[in-house]
Amino acid sequence: MNPLEVLQQWFEKLPPEIQSDPGPLAAMIAQDLVPSFDESGASADELTGVFSSALKSSSGSPMAAVGKVLAFAAIVDFVFMGRSTKEDWNKVVPMNKLMAQRAKAEGNDSFLKTVETTDARYALRGAMWIREAERWKELRSTSLSPVELDQWLKAELAAYSR
Repeated sequence: MNPLEVLQQWFEKLPPEIQSDPGPLAAMIAQDLVPSFDESGASADELTGVFSSALKSSSGSPMAAVGKVLAFAAIVDFVFMGRSTKEDWNKVVPMNKLMAQRAKAEGNDSFLKTVETTDARYALRGAMWIREAERWKELRSTSLSPVELDQWLKAELAAYSR
C-alpha cells in the first residue's frame, strides 16, 4: 500500500484532540521554511484541515510520496516527543502554564484557549496520547519504517521502468 495512504488512514483515525496538534505545528514549521506561507489567523481546525489535505494530494510520483511521508512523519514524531509516557505527561501541566503565559503575552487568544482547554482534560488527554503514541511507534517500525519506505519506493520505481 502507498505509504502516504497508510499515513493518511492513521491520521484520520486519530481522536480530534490529537489530530489538532500536527496541523498547527506543520504550519509553524512551513512558515519558517517558506516565509511566504502565511498561517496567521488560521484556526487549529483550519490548519488540521490543511495538514489532512496535504496527506491526500500527491503528484503521483513515488519519490514525492515517500518524501512527503518522511516529512510528515518527522512532524508527527516531534508532536509525540514528550507526550508518549506517563512520566512525560507529569511534565505537561507546568509546560502548558508557560505556553499559556507566552500566548497571553503575545495576544494569541486562540492558542491560549487551546492550552486552557487542554489543562482541563489532562488525565483523559494523557491516556489518549500514550495510546496513540504506541500505535504510531508500531506504524513507524512497520509500514512507515525507513526500510519499508525504501522497499516500497524501489518496487514502485521498478514498476515504472518496465
